[in-house]
Amino acid sequence: RWAAPVAIVSVVALAAGFGVARSSGTRSATDGLTGDVRASSRTLLVDARSAMAAGDHELAIESYDEVLELEPSNVEATAYRSWNLYLSGDVEAAREGLDEAVALDDTYPDALAFRAILQVRTGDARAGLDDLLAVQAMDPGEGVSGFIVPTAFEAADAMLVSRDLDGVLEAYTLVLEREPENSAALTQRGWIFGQAGLFEPALADLDAAIAGEPDSAVTLAFRAAIRADSGDLAGAAEDIAAFDALDAPPAEAADLVDSVRADLGV
Repeated sequence: RWAAPVAIVSVVALAAGFGVARSSGTRSATDGLTGDVRASSRTLLVDARSAMAAGDHELAIESYDEVLELEPSNVEATAYRSWNLYLSGDVEAAREGLDEAVALDDTYPDALAFRAILQVRTGDARAGLDDLLAVQAMDPGEGVSGFIVPTAFEAADAMLVSRDLDGVLEAYTLVLEREPENSAALTQRGWIFGQAGLFEPALADLDAAIAGEPDSAVTLAFRAAIRADSGDLAGAAEDIAAFDALDAPPAEAADLVDSVRADLGV
């Protein structure tokens, strides 16, 4: 009925300069190093995190370089150096470094989260989502877990454009694993289920979204359309009445409701 739900649903996105002041945990190969080297590495990592928190990515990169001179396999330094490269605009060097960090330790969630963001924003949303799913499976720390929902929304947005609807459903399901009452994810997933003729899960999602945000114009419009398509004409009419009671709903949502209204003759 309506081919562009993305046009009227706000998608949460990470700001381009968003960074992590410190990692969710350190990973380094220090067991065989002397105490002096370990102490030097730790001091340099503290310096790097401080520089990053201050937005001085060049200084952070220099500090991580010094760590890597002492410990070439330090995965934290490799991952965060790469992230700072990305924030500085050197995308290809960042990509290479994050691939290296994941190769060093594919259980280090920071590296996977950073690579997911880079992949989603550079045209490979499917690969980025795979990295996010891997991070989610690790039950990551609080810092890195904050990347998951915003980046999953970005991935869903990109895959809506490319019509990878299976991927979109995975992305919204990932959001809902972390935030079961996220109305935007429930609304979008419900709409996609409904367009596929899967009315029961569609209406379950849309009902849950409206329970959380009963005045959501977008969700009411979607549910009216899905109810009409599923044969629940009385329910569709109820949603239209609720929609009509809203102040200044989005034009795109109003267009969808008018289409349903015309079909119902109300």
